Amino acid sequence: MRRLCLFLFCLFISGCVHTQSQTITPNGVLSIQVPDEKYASYLKYAWSKKYPQWKNQVKFVVKPYTFTQSFDTDIIWTNDIDIQYLHAMLVTFDDIPYTYDVAKTMIQKEDQYEYVPIMAKGLMMFYNSRKVDETDDYEKIKGNYHYSRNMEYVFPFFVDCFRDDDIVSIKEIIYEEKMIQALKDYKKMYQTLAFSDDTLANEVLLNDTDYGLYDSSLQLGYHQEDIGVQKKPTYKGKAYPSFMQTYGFAVQKECEDIQFANLFLSFARSYEGLQAFIQSQYGVVLLQEKDIKDFKIYDYTYQEMVRIMNTHHLYPNVRIQENPAYSLYKLWTQSDIVGYIQNYICGNKREEDVVKDIQNEFTNLVYDKSL
Repeated sequence: MRRLCLFLFCLFISGCVHTQSQTITPNGVLSIQVPDEKYASYLKYAWSKKYPQWKNQVKFVVKPYTFTQSFDTDIIWTNDIDIQYLHAMLVTFDDIPYTYDVAKTMIQKEDQYEYVPIMAKGLMMFYNSRKVDETDDYEKIKGNYHYSRNMEYVFPFFVDCFRDDDIVSIKEIIYEEKMIQALKDYKKMYQTLAFSDDTLANEVLLNDTDYGLYDSSLQLGYHQEDIGVQKKPTYKGKAYPSFMQTYGFAVQKECEDIQFANLFLSFARSYEGLQAFIQSQYGVVLLQEKDIKDFKIYDYTYQEMVRIMNTHHLYPNVRIQENPAYSLYKLWTQSDIVGYIQNYICGNKREEDVVKDIQNEFTNLVYDKSL
């Protein structure tokens, strides 16, 4: 009975998309920014096979994403952080029919009708399977453990120390008592586990390190079979999940064929569109765990990365009341908060003074009109 219901549901969804395409008459060529040549090639092939009547009605423009990029295509490639600054120039759709939905935890509610996420990037725990096994607790790590001292690594240990309302005054952004306790806990963890904080090349993991936190875009090459990937361990029974940025498509308001653009967005998260991304090996595709089995993913490590990405969190979309151009994420990336925390670990400064230093830098950033 379950199989019959699933079959009927798939027929319904495919019927909706088919009906959608039947009512479209393209009035020009739709230009689409794609960040990678291989991804563009696989997309073009999949599109031409599914919509042969419109194979010449789309143009894939290969252009890696940058925050300062020019927006000269109908459909742009962007991410869930930067899109917060682009709402005024993007089309908001009443609906974007997907074959494969994005989990609600993987898209900001205000973005769901403007932005179609395809992939995600974030730190993942890799281990050298020639030397060690998967572990569920940082305190069980017996071998070498490395990470890069950066915002992506440090943020999960302190995220609960900041207010998570949509709009927050800079004067109230930090929970001081929570921050003081988090600093103490982090310092103790750092010293107890004797963490290294080197910036690492891939070769270090392959040759000298047993465990390491690396970006999910890590290229393993022919060493793939020697490297395992796992969910981040807990410490003292508490989980510190990694955070991620998602990347995907959005449509500019200047696009002259909104209906046709909507069809492409639906295609991008269809089986054909997502399989094209997987084949390109450009990054970790966004799929709910229940949907992974539907796709041809022959690389076990990659399959695990897709599954583990579901445990990552989005960065909180907190805006600063005094200067809405600033978010909590932007304060972290443009301040030296990681430096303050690292200096505290290695020195004798009081926690209260560290919190005051961070608060002062945040405040100066928000009120500095030159930034």
